[in-house]
Amino acid sequence: QKAATDLEGGDGTRRIVLISDGEDTCQPLDPCEVAREIAAKGIGLTIDTLGLVPDAKTRDQLSCIADATGGTYTSVQHKEELTDRVGQLVDRAADPVVTPVATEGADDCAKAPALKSGLYTDREEFGRQRWYRVDVEPGQELRASVSVADDRAVNPDYGLLLRAVTVHGREIVRGEAAGTGRTDVISTGLRYPRPESDDESAPAETVCLQVTNSFSAAAGVKTSPGLPLELTVDVVDGPDKAGDVAAFGLGRGWWLLGVLVLVGFLAGLVWGWLSRWRVAVWRTN
Repeated sequence: QKAATDLEGGDGTRRIVLISDGEDTCQPLDPCEVAREIAAKGIGLTIDTLGLVPDAKTRDQLSCIADATGGTYTSVQHKEELTDRVGQLVDRAADPVVTPVATEGADDCAKAPALKSGLYTDREEFGRQRWYRVDVEPGQELRASVSVADDRAVNPDYGLLLRAVTVHGREIVRGEAAGTGRTDVISTGLRYPRPESDDESAPAETVCLQVTNSFSAAAGVKTSPGLPLELTVDVVDGPDKAGDVAAFGLGRGWWLLGVLVLVGFLAGLVWGWLSRWRVAVWRTN
């Protein structure tokens, strides 16, 4: 808590490296809950944890702290491993990174915050939805992805849905993913290329992004604050049709299907001719 307070404010990413040789002695405070409260502040603080004792309870606590803040947990057995891992974390902290921007989605698109290209963090309640808005100019492509972390015990079989819809509610495209409890993060994404317009004064199109989850908390688990959500928004120039990978599949036209039909037809003719020739030679012999 003291380190988070000292590092709060200013620009850039802040990191804490927590090295522990045993379980906490901080009762009645739960260090994992404290880490979640720090993450909920949206100050861009990451906590990386190193465990020096292969103890199950310590491992669970340190893993929970790291997961709550987007950090990593490493079990260290030897002095050389500790030195190497600390060096890696220091080098990572020196690399330029994108600092997530804390935002707060709305219950409907009309009240949703307008987002630009960037990385955003939010909190989403169990089984609820959040809305965001992005403006897309003609000839641009919207690329969006979302990740939700189950930073506490949840029931298995859950899902995540990301939808791009118009302001009138018509769905444009969607991305969805399902989980069974084997991982602690679930992600999905989508792409929406807006066609070019002959009208140079054509206005930007407002695209509404809806994030919905079907998580449910396990018995006795707190449901607040909501689950940590990370949303990436990227609005770029639309891909050239000739260079678009999708143009070489069935998603953009039927020419590939025509080529496959033609190749199959020619292969059938050649195979039939060879078969007739072999039969003719057999009869002659």
